[in-house]
Amino acid sequence: EELTIERQCDNVFIEEAADAINRNDAVLSLGCGAGVQALAERYAKKPVYPGLNTSFIGILEDRGIWAEKCAA
Repeated sequence: EELTIERQCDNVFIEEAADAINRNDAVLSLGCGAGVQALAERYAKKPVYPGLNTSFIGILEDRGIWAEKCAA
């Protein structure tokens, strides 16, 4: 089952995914580390696996130009 959570670090958005998360054996998160941790804390009995290794949190300044705002 596939589901996209707009912001995994926001409990309001996580709550909207509760039914889907509860129906499955595990969660694969493609969010940053904060999103993975938020899901893991909220669903402590459910395995939550990170699907990526965040290098930094940044913003898109221009096409192909990213500005690093904090280290992950």
